Amino acid sequence: SAKIRYRQKDESCQITIIEDHSAVIKFDRPQRAVTPGQALVFYQNEICLGGGTIEAGFNDGVSHE
Repeated sequence: SAKIRYRQKDESCQITIIEDHSAVIKFDRPQRAVTPGQALVFYQNEICLGGGTIEAGFNDGVSHE
């Protein structure tokens, strides 16, 4: 799981490594206001596995209304 904001609950996601020190993260549910420069932190239950800085946010082209 991962979260973008400190008080946000953990959200399920898939991580795809694309090159050294870079990855694409796809959340199972749409995330609001993903902003470059924010931190993204990964967890396994209560254990922090690591994180990184968001470079860009992407929309998969699917309407999530």
